[in-house]
Amino acid sequence: MVSSINSNSPNNNSNSSSSNTYTVKKGDTLSEIARDAGTSLSSVIKANPQIKNPNLIYPGQQINIPSVGGNTGNLSGLKVSQASMPQDSPVDMFRAPSGGGMLREGSRGPAVAEMQQQLKQLGFNPGPADGVFGSRTESAVKSFQQSRGITSDGVFGPQSRAAMSQPAVNTGSRPVMGNGGVDGVRDNASTDGSPSWLNIARGEIGTKEIAGSRDNQRIIEYHSTTGKFGDDEVPWCASFVNWTLKEAGIKGTGSAMARSFLNWGKPTEPKPGAVVVFSRGNNPSQGHVGFYLGTEGNMVKVLGGNQSDQVKVSYYPKSSVLGYRWPK
Repeated sequence: MVSSINSNSPNNNSNSSSSNTYTVKKGDTLSEIARDAGTSLSSVIKANPQIKNPNLIYPGQQINIPSVGGNTGNLSGLKVSQASMPQDSPVDMFRAPSGGGMLREGSRGPAVAEMQQQLKQLGFNPGPADGVFGSRTESAVKSFQQSRGITSDGVFGPQSRAAMSQPAVNTGSRPVMGNGGVDGVRDNASTDGSPSWLNIARGEIGTKEIAGSRDNQRIIEYHSTTGKFGDDEVPWCASFVNWTLKEAGIKGTGSAMARSFLNWGKPTEPKPGAVVVFSRGNNPSQGHVGFYLGTEGNMVKVLGGNQSDQVKVSYYPKSSVLGYRWPK
């Protein structure tokens, strides 16, 4: 088999050594390409930031090969192990990071970035896939673990890895009464075909107020879209919806008033992801807003913020619905 290597001119804005490109063939792996090129796998990964998962490359893809003293190595005779585009591949399993197989808040590195990318693909939002395991990533891991019916401790280990290739499960959890609705019900709906903003909202499940004088900065971030309130105890259901829409590239109302969404977008029939607005008591200025998930009997299933002081799934009476809205 003849190698396919093309020389590239050095970047005039870079002081790095020149590089070459290699066209991936069926069966190639990055580690074998690096070995035959006479360079390290880490150097090849660093030279190819467009590759989000080093374990997934596909025929026809262009790989930058960093040159070492002008030597490009012998890129031939590679074993067969890949045959399809990554988007056609099933969710792959992670390799344990060096020093152990557990990822938790404070962990850093490629294994964390890979986990973050997989969570995004499954509809859970850990924030940017930057390889830093922070509080946002921990919340996404907990939401993922809840969806698979495993211990929701925010630590990504062997059990969570195994659950990556399994569908969400119905835990059979029973709802319990809470403020304004029925709480404690997980959102087990598949993310397949869901609108982008609903998947973003799912990734925020578990974000909650901090008791006392401290404030959850994530909720303060929600407030940044409506009034820059510096208190996580200021009602934030509308701030959460506005923030979620903004993350999806959609303009919200910019108002912290739940009923402001009655004049936003366009009317729609109830469908997953629709913004649903509720009345609250007898005060015409008060209300609640969240994302519609479904209807069960006389109750509406809603994913929203400030539901028992956190982002979660709750049930509200269908009789209190004021309207369903959808982006124009």
